[in-house]
Amino acid sequence: MRIREYVPVDWSRLCEIHDRARLDELRLSAGEAAFLTLEETAANEGLFAAQLWVAEIEGRVEGFVAFSDDDLTWLYVDPAYSRRGIGRALLRHAIAAARGATFRTEVLEGNAPALGLYLAEGFAIAERKTGKLTGNESFAATGLLLQRVGSHLAATMRLTDGDLLIRPWQPDDAPLLYSAASESVATVGPWLPWLTAQYTLVDSEQWTAESAEHWRARTEFRFGVFDSGDPRRCVGGVGLNHLNRMHGFANLGYWVRSSATGQGIAVRAARRAACFGLTTGALGRIEILTAVDNAASQRIADRLGASFEGVLRDRLLIRGQWIPARLYSLVRADLPALAPAFQPVPEVHRRQPGAG
Repeated sequence: MRIREYVPVDWSRLCEIHDRARLDELRLSAGEAAFLTLEETAANEGLFAAQLWVAEIEGRVEGFVAFSDDDLTWLYVDPAYSRRGIGRALLRHAIAAARGATFRTEVLEGNAPALGLYLAEGFAIAERKTGKLTGNESFAATGLLLQRVGSHLAATMRLTDGDLLIRPWQPDDAPLLYSAASESVATVGPWLPWLTAQYTLVDSEQWTAESAEHWRARTEFRFGVFDSGDPRRCVGGVGLNHLNRMHGFANLGYWVRSSATGQGIAVRAARRAACFGLTTGALGRIEILTAVDNAASQRIADRLGASFEGVLRDRLLIRGQWIPARLYSLVRADLPALAPAFQPVPEVHRRQPGAG
């Protein structure tokens, strides 16, 4: 398979691919009566205003994708070549090339194959919207707005809160993490299964290396927390893990090194991570699980304004023992109180793409 930029001679083949695949897409969603050809819709919907790439197999174009730095606007594959990885390859090409902090697209509700592809490639459902069908506004449709953290964000993102710098872990942070964690075995170790008296620098190296991979795969969002006045001093960690892309929720965890407790670090770092998750991360819900005896962690959840939902029996396994946990949650309705300066993601007009 070869992925290359579109050239005008490809136009007739793009029309064939779109028209065949669009009919399949509409059969699963708004209905065939809403069909319009690519000839009828391309100009009004800005196909050529975006980057436009095609996938070739043995010299014949079998799929195409259009995208900007922030949005994937078109993705179609000839149905005769579906399930051969063409749509996935085009999608990955677009993800790698996009430079925005987030990458968004829409899928028509009912188009399960496309939704499954996007979820598998790190997108999350940010919103469900009903309105006029893009490209044929005389028909109504329901679409799912999907969002993915930008591929380049882990290398550049910085969150700040006063004297705190909160950023994704990098491999060369391992000694800084080890210094913070090793001094804190007695204080936070009882609640963190990974932090024992046997914790080593090798463990820190593995954690920071894996963190970068989790960011690339969008399976976890792990942050180191640093003193902004001394960026080589790690004061703790915060992160969103156990991401459920289908239902858009994750778990929030946090810890602070022993010598930095009592300064409000945990609640400030957790607040910033939660706001990131509920906005850029496209999550609809964040859960906090604390062991029933971990009063310090529960105070953080309370200070965040998280809602206490109950005690879960034998929910955590720590040091080989099942223990009950208190469950708290934050949802998007909590954002005004959690982060008064929060601004919603602006509306963007985009084609609702199919996939193959």
